[in-house]
Amino acid sequence: MSGRGRLLFAAWMGLLGAAPALAQADPIPPPAPVVGIPAGPTYLQPALGLSVAEQTNPFYLPDPDGDVVMRTSLFFGVIVPFRNSYFRAATDATFRRYATLEVSDPNSNDLSGELSLLFGSHDRAVLLADYASGANEVLRFDGGETTYDGSPYQYGVYTAGVERDVPGHIGYEATCTWSRLSFDETDVNFFEFHGYDAGANGLFPVTPHASIVAGGFVRRYDHISTTDPTGAVFRQENTDVVTLGMQGSFARGGQYRAVLGYDRSRYPGGVGSDYDGLIGDATVGYGIGPATTVLVRASRRPWSSFFGDNNYYLAGTVGASVQHVWRGGSEVGGSLDLGRSRYPDPESIAAGGTKRHDRLLGGEAHVVIALQRWIALRIAYSIQARGSNLPGIEYTAQTLGAQLLLGWRP
Repeated sequence: MSGRGRLLFAAWMGLLGAAPALAQADPIPPPAPVVGIPAGPTYLQPALGLSVAEQTNPFYLPDPDGDVVMRTSLFFGVIVPFRNSYFRAATDATFRRYATLEVSDPNSNDLSGELSLLFGSHDRAVLLADYASGANEVLRFDGGETTYDGSPYQYGVYTAGVERDVPGHIGYEATCTWSRLSFDETDVNFFEFHGYDAGANGLFPVTPHASIVAGGFVRRYDHISTTDPTGAVFRQENTDVVTLGMQGSFARGGQYRAVLGYDRSRYPGGVGSDYDGLIGDATVGYGIGPATTVLVRASRRPWSSFFGDNNYYLAGTVGASVQHVWRGGSEVGGSLDLGRSRYPDPESIAAGGTKRHDRLLGGEAHVVIALQRWIALRIAYSIQARGSNLPGIEYTAQTLGAQLLLGWRP
């Protein structure tokens, strides 16, 4: 995006919808852009978003009640660059007001921080912290089973990682992440958890622009029922994965990464089946000219389940997104994701019966009109839908909204 358009435009897509942001074992994120208002060695990033949206199903219910939702979002970030490194911190608060529906705590806040150290040897060390609290609409901890029901929660993710990725040279990436989820309510149709993910990959070049990725990761989590006042662990997740894939760049621009793995997940304390099988994810990004980008993605992985006796469900998704940005900062874009989830066991193993399988659809289209250098209007439409072979699980949620954006945001 051009300097005129480097605001907060596309980054605030979640304010107009509630598409899931899936948390999983990912590589270290790329360095953040150094943008904002110069204040000595520091750059300030204040931003304000005002939006109104008509939502047909704010809480993803089988029999929905539509509503109009107004949001005020306050973002303030600070980034301090030094040499080839930086430190940044930000707070992102959202205040919601529903026209007719009653929500006990409609507000939320997200605190984040990052220390990125880039050394002369091209090694990079990163410390990341993200703590979300309140009635967050963007679910970061599930692949499609649970939906936003208005229940406030606290979700902390803390990551330490190192990497070295120089085209044509041997490299590596290693991360360790601690996560914790808890709810304010005791009748939530999900579970609390805490635990860690740790993984490492080696990068072995086969051409100047392509490398083999080989490694693996482990996951160790304790699951706790929200209805248990003692906080006792009712189930664990012990996952071991080995992976092999390729990553690199195309001759005319664009990047790709495709990794397959063998997953062995065990659930001590659980009633249902364990998982042994293939997983994978692939992402291809390509630029069509200087202003248009296309991203294609696919993934397959198990997610821990809270549906009856099931320990997990296997989710597969494919999707694509496209974005075109004009010189003045205006843009148009959209995305489409299709998914399918399958459960290995019936809701009650003892009683038997039908095994659940779901179909997922997510789509979004938006246009951003840059009115001034730091002011933009964003209009967006989104749809989220889930079909199922079992009753009471299907839903369709559509959102149409407009948002006024002012300021900076990376």
